[in-house]
Amino acid sequence: MQAIGERLKSERDRLGLSQLEMCALTGVSRKTQFNYENGERFPDALYLETLMKKGLDVLYVLSGDRMEEAHAASTTPIDEELLSQIIEGMELLLTKMHKSLSAGKKARAIVMLYRSFSSQQHIDSDTIRQVIELAA
Repeated sequence: MQAIGERLKSERDRLGLSQLEMCALTGVSRKTQFNYENGERFPDALYLETLMKKGLDVLYVLSGDRMEEAHAASTTPIDEELLSQIIEGMELLLTKMHKSLSAGKKARAIVMLYRSFSSQQHIDSDTIRQVIELAA
């Protein structure tokens, strides 16, 4: 599976944007953009939100799942056990990381994680940690 940086570059290519154009849209330096795409750093939520408004598939960048696939999956019944494990995992990591999220951010993060993990059929604590870092 590709890393976040590789998927970010893939999305930049899909949108037909150069690194400089991405920098102009998001306000980050070219070095920062380079570091994002090479997995040296992770973009924050504001960066991703800005690009989402330009057509970037944020779910794909973060999880490897396409929005269309996630939408199709949303018509299936909710797996209450999986949802419970995600919520418990998120709460545990938030406590360990000494971070908190607003109810809205937490809900969006849980939905995104649920969509990702339900297609993968397993929970990955590293992905939960990355989502918390991005949302916090």
